[in-house]
Amino acid sequence: PGPTATNFFAGTSTNLSSKDLDSSESVVMKTLAAFDAGKAVAYPTRLSVRLGILLPRLLPRSLVTKAAAMATKKMGLH
Repeated sequence: PGPTATNFFAGTSTNLSSKDLDSSESVVMKTLAAFDAGKAVAYPTRLSVRLGILLPRLLPRSLVTKAAAMATKKMGLH
């Protein structure tokens, strides 16, 4: 679902703020709504994360790896 407000990032050096995270309640509600609608696939997250899922399929791999490196560095993961 993307970055979700849980204890998953506890004890890591990430720089994620609460505005970067979806609430676990919203993820559950969106997932259950998709299930009730009979959807086989659901992306219960914000548009920016959904674009991050779609764009790597369309962009050159070299650009995707550079963007991923920039994103993880911004989050404090390396």
